[in-house]
Amino acid sequence: MLVIKKPLNILFIFSIIFFIIEMGCQKKLVKMSRIVYLPVNKNHLYSMNRDGLGNTMLLETDFEPQWPRWSPDGKEILFNTYDKEYVGVYSLNFIDGSLKKIKISPSAELPCWSSDGRNIAFMTEDEIGIVISSLDGNVLRTIAGEGINGAYQSWSPKNDQLVFESGRDGNPEIYTINPVTGKELKRLTNNKMLDEWPSFSKDGSLIAWVRGVEGDKNIWVMNKDGSQPRQISQNINIGDGFPSFSPDGSELLFQSSSEEEPASINIINLDGSDLRKIGEGFFPNWSPFLD
Repeated sequence: MLVIKKPLNILFIFSIIFFIIEMGCQKKLVKMSRIVYLPVNKNHLYSMNRDGLGNTMLLETDFEPQWPRWSPDGKEILFNTYDKEYVGVYSLNFIDGSLKKIKISPSAELPCWSSDGRNIAFMTEDEIGIVISSLDGNVLRTIAGEGINGAYQSWSPKNDQLVFESGRDGNPEIYTINPVTGKELKRLTNNKMLDEWPSFSKDGSLIAWVRGVEGDKNIWVMNKDGSQPRQISQNINIGDGFPSFSPDGSELLFQSSSEEEPASINIINLDGSDLRKIGEGFFPNWSPFLD
């Protein structure tokens, strides 16, 4: 009996050790992300969890931030403001809360990071096209120019495509272009309704965008080549906008607005199920996974 009991104790100890290791590994697999947005009081930036809890004020200012966008590493948030005294593009450090102004054109609007975090794409008030700039303000190139008035751009994960909205043909449609060469322009939508606010999924396989008419717009998704477009949200008399994929690509974050209700922030599964409101505010954007 004594000979048998000792190995059993050893096995029991090893089983406990393996259990602890397994639980530790599972904890590491639980990755966190945050959502940045403007609250109803627009002179702030807030972040929250995907369930709408954990609201944290990131920035309180004398101006109104616009279009906040996470950096690829989740450490900074890019935004612009139109307030005359502060007009420009800023980067907010998510870790220490420091704020710096990016030295690019004061007319820059709707800035977004390249997927490697080295460059910024933005449009300008004079609508000369989409401008690609380094973080130190050096203009690298202007693409989709000649009155194409590209806007609401989003980079593919490999930086080999830029998806954007343009009214070059008289109606807002969705296009992609090579941001390095300024060539390979491809029109992805061809619809009498408005096609706006495109955004790449984190793996680059899908593009989410908004389709509809003023006051009645819904979230749609298509493959990156424009094939298999499908409607995700099913709202009536509500304007959905600013779609953003979850880090794992299974959900979509977006804003909904109507004349009767304050702007809401919502999440929906990629198959159109489980629509839920998580808060109120504007310009929501989903971070990558955070360490």
